[in-house]
Parts: sequence; structure tokens; C-alpha cells
Amino acid sequence: MTGNKTRLYLAFYSRLPTPRQPVKYHTSLILTPKNPKVTNSITVIHVTNPLDPETGAQPWKFESKTTIARTAKLAGVMLLGKLSPDVTVDNVTDILQTVAVKQDANWWCHDWILEAIPVSTVNNIR
Repeated sequence: MTGNKTRLYLAFYSRLPTPRQPVKYHTSLILTPKNPKVTNSITVIHVTNPLDPETGAQPWKFESKTTIARTAKLAGVMLLGKLSPDVTVDNVTDILQTVAVKQDANWWCHDWILEAIPVSTVNNIR
């Protein structure tokens, strides 16, 4: 039994609210070792709506990316659970990729999180 199981966290990233996006925090799920160092890599799983320069639209898209563990915008995390040793980052990504990404003016990243957490529980990620 290992003492450094991968953890699943709910993460909050600071952002400036705008009239279009009044929420102060971007939310995501992160997978990380128990005590990540600043230089460690983590996996961020979330939905984003970057501006498409060709169309001017901002469609929501699922994203799983590797990044550094600590960033200036990371405001806080909440532990959701520890992953079983037989569950990989790819397993989690594959499962969470099935959560619907909606294209609605009143739909936000936290709405995706609210649907993703139960999916993670049903699929025994935690």
C-alpha cells in the first residue's frame, strides 16, 4: 500500500469578473501527488471557453492538460478523494470526457464540475 496516492481535488483559480463572466473563480479538477512540490507536474481537467479569433465565438471545450503544480492564480483546493493505485490519469480523463459540455449563455465551468463530481463517484475514481 502506497502512502502517496494520487489525489483528486476541486481547484479554484482567481479571475477578474466581467459583465459576461461575473464569477470570480474558474473551477477545475486536478490530479496531483499528496505533497506536490512547486516544480511537480499536475493534471488539470476542466472546461474552457477561449475566444475563437476566426468566428468571435467562445464555445465551451473539454480540456485535460499537464501544468506546474503551483500557479499565482490558484486560490485554493478542496480534496475530493484519493485514487486507487489501479486508476490512472488517463482513466480519469476518459471518464470525465463523457460529461456533457453545453453551449449555453448561462452555463459555466462550475456547472460542468457539478456534473463531473457525481460521474467520478459512480465510476469509482475516488
